Amino acid sequence: MFRSLFLLTLLPLAGWLVGGKPAMAQVVSLPTQQQFSYRGSVLVPDGGSTYLGGVRRAASGSARRGFGGVPFSSSRGSTLSHSGLSISATIIDHQEIDRQLLGGTPQEFMEAVARERRQSAEQQAAEARSLERGKALVRYARRLAAAGKIEGSRSAYRLAMPLLNEQLRPLAMAEYQRLP
Repeated sequence: MFRSLFLLTLLPLAGWLVGGKPAMAQVVSLPTQQQFSYRGSVLVPDGGSTYLGGVRRAASGSARRGFGGVPFSSSRGSTLSHSGLSISATIIDHQEIDRQLLGGTPQEFMEAVARERRQSAEQQAAEARSLERGKALVRYARRLAAAGKIEGSRSAYRLAMPLLNEQLRPLAMAEYQRLP
C-alpha cells in the first residue's frame, strides 16, 4: 500500500519537475438519435388534439479521483430528457359540406335538379299544347268569319289571345280588329 501511495504521489511531481506538461482531456459529445413509433387509433369527433404518449429518461453520475479522504478532483453530472408525440387532426367531411351548401345530401340535390328538369319539360309541353290550342281557335275564328258568324268569330279570337305567344298574338289581334 505504501508503495502504491508513493507512486501515486511522486510520479506526477517527477513529471512536473522534468518539464512535462499535464495532459489535457478533450470530450467529444456525439449526437444520438432515437426513434419510437405508435400504432393505434384515436377517436376525435370532428377535430382536435390528443397526446399519444412519450418517453422520459433521467441519468446521473459522479466521479471522484484521489486517494484516501483527499480528493484531487470530483465531478457530478445529470441529464434529463423527454420526448413525446401528439397529434392534431381536422376532419373534412365533403358530404356534410355539400349538405350544408346545397341544402341536403348530394342525392337529394340531384333529385331536385331532375325534378326541376321534369317540371320544366312538363311546362314546355303544356305551353306547346296551349299554343296549339290557340292556333286552332284562330283557325276556327277565321272559318266562323268566312261563314258570316261575326260574334262567334270574335269570341273565338278572344279565347285564343291569351294562349298565343308573342309572335302570333299581334297577328291575331290585327285579324280581330279587322272584323266588321
